[in-house]
Amino acid sequence: MPQPDTIGLYGDFWTRFLLMLLRLFPAWFCVAATWPLAIIFYCLAAPQRRVVMANLRGLRPKSSGFALWWGGCRVFAQFALTYMDRLWSQHLRKPICPQFRDRDELIEQLAKPGGVLLFTTHSGNYDIGAELFAQAFTRPIHVVRIPERTKGLQQFRAAELSASESRNSNLRIHYVRDEWSLGLELCRLLESGEVVAVQGDRGVPGSAQTVIEHEGMLFRLPRGPLILAAISKVPCYAVFITRAARCAYEFRSAPAFYKGGAACTDEDIGRAWLTQMAPFVREHWDQWYIFDEPVVGAFEAELPACDSRLQTGATDSFARARNVFEASSR
Repeated sequence: MPQPDTIGLYGDFWTRFLLMLLRLFPAWFCVAATWPLAIIFYCLAAPQRRVVMANLRGLRPKSSGFALWWGGCRVFAQFALTYMDRLWSQHLRKPICPQFRDRDELIEQLAKPGGVLLFTTHSGNYDIGAELFAQAFTRPIHVVRIPERTKGLQQFRAAELSASESRNSNLRIHYVRDEWSLGLELCRLLESGEVVAVQGDRGVPGSAQTVIEHEGMLFRLPRGPLILAAISKVPCYAVFITRAARCAYEFRSAPAFYKGGAACTDEDIGRAWLTQMAPFVREHWDQWYIFDEPVVGAFEAELPACDSRLQTGATDSFARARNVFEASSR
């Protein structure tokens, strides 16, 4: 019998089972079966359902209770379709068709020497996006990723990403295991002129986060990427990924929300990031995959409280990291 952490929602059992189905059945059948299976998982996964509905309530406050429930179901179904695309691409070698929009300024910036920090969200498919981005541009891209929750799924995912790295010499994967040492490593990479990609819409449970207001809504953002931007002072761009069709993804960038050089606090950068992130998740709410904790709400009471000890620790780490980074840069 599989162990509880293997057959659970975050284990590798369901991924391997889905991969077996994709090998056995035609694509049209798998896509058609997505909705009934997504509804079953949606009804069973009560904690994740509540988180998705809470975020939708923050993004769409005028929606009825049923509209929020059905909207959450759409999020689960879109996530399942995206997950299948990933398995088709990684294991069955189905080609992914990328479409790029509004990328002229980003291409111009990437043609210049110097570090660039890319912010993205938990939408579309981050791993597919990183691989396609590495193929589309000539510079190496360092992708920051959170390890999976269970050992089995992490081993499965690590094998996939290792294969992606071997296929793409410009793709480099970094795991968040020790925020302090990884932060310094990423600072040095940016200072040496590398491109780093982070997800700036959700933090790891138990990590330092900050609540920032934007147009009447409160967003709970991870402080790590914001502090990284404040220390490195490199240009920061948003790159958003959405699923357009089966194995087809759209990439959209925007003008730099922080041009770099000028001293800014992490909260200043967070507010600038939200000017681009918030409209995107409002528009593509059914492709925003946040299942751990609510990150948007109309009132602070709707969001999990930020641990004051983590906030103090993050501030102290910020000061230490700035001192170490500036000393090593002299």
